[in-house]
Amino acid sequence: MGKRNVIILTLLFLTLAPLTIAYKFCEDIISEDYLEITEITDPSQTNEATWEWNPAESINIRVEARNKNLTTRTFSVELYFLDDDLVEKNITTTGIRPRQTISIERAQTGTLNFSFQLSEPKQNTYFLYAKLFDPDNDTICTSLKATSTSEETTIKIKEEEKIIAVRNIEGPTNVTAGSYIEYITEIINLGNIKEDRILIVAYNADLGIREEREIIDLEVEESKTVKFNFTIPVNTTKPQEDILFWTEYDYNNETGHYYQSSEKTKAFPITISASNIPAIQINNTQNQTTQINESENQIPVTEIQETKTTYFWPILITTLIIIIIIAATFFFLKYKKDIYMEEPSSAPTSASTYVKKIQEEASS
Repeated sequence: MGKRNVIILTLLFLTLAPLTIAYKFCEDIISEDYLEITEITDPSQTNEATWEWNPAESINIRVEARNKNLTTRTFSVELYFLDDDLVEKNITTTGIRPRQTISIERAQTGTLNFSFQLSEPKQNTYFLYAKLFDPDNDTICTSLKATSTSEETTIKIKEEEKIIAVRNIEGPTNVTAGSYIEYITEIINLGNIKEDRILIVAYNADLGIREEREIIDLEVEESKTVKFNFTIPVNTTKPQEDILFWTEYDYNNETGHYYQSSEKTKAFPITISASNIPAIQINNTQNQTTQINESENQIPVTEIQETKTTYFWPILITTLIIIIIIAATFFFLKYKKDIYMEEPSSAPTSASTYVKKIQEEASS
């Protein structure tokens, strides 16, 4: 019998333990015939017994309270979170318990909707309690633990999961070499925690493209768009290319590095058509080269004229001087001959004596 009594007392203690925990929120408990919390629910949950919350999720809790037999007045409702050790934990970003007020008439039920943001609590199990009380009368107070129809409800905080992805890309798929183009990318947080800083990269090695953009504070399930602008090189030869887009996140302020990147790189295919600009540039270059070569092989007309003018007068003067010298020499020699012929020497020479002797013999 002794063992049986111990077992009964143990079972009774385990049955009453949750009530003892609930009761500690109120100093004096009034009868449920007067005031009652009828329901605590999370509308987003399909499993009543276990609620799964993401570390930084926005939570909505609905509390229904009934004023059974009290005069109409304003009541306050506070939410409490207890961990496995039944120690209260504030797991919201506000740093205080979620609290609201409501006026309920006698024999009426009122509904309160709480909305709050989780402050990335550690992965753990939590229990949720609601306390309903009259702020002007401490004796009017009751509390309730979130409970399903068959068992108490536990709150499970999911493991932290970071997933930042490129969801969509908008921009031209047919481009011309040398053209300036713009792409708009949509970035979404598919994880369960807010991401403070994200790097988005657009990349193609063959085209020499690597553009980076940053966005700040991306909430869970929130999306933002960023723009990329770049020029397709004029000397590209491939008609088909893929521009790759990806994200980098989990930024460490101390090291300045991103420690995670999107698992799937999103490829955006483009078709590149040739541009007429390069051919025109080549022709111009060839014309310039031809002109340079011609300029190297030909002397400008102005320079030729200047050269002719420079050498004309010296040549002319030199020619005239030579002509004058030749003429002077000619006349000088002729003058000397005439003098020689007109004025023979009076002194007889051997030749003249011989000639005279022959002339005399011939005449006799």
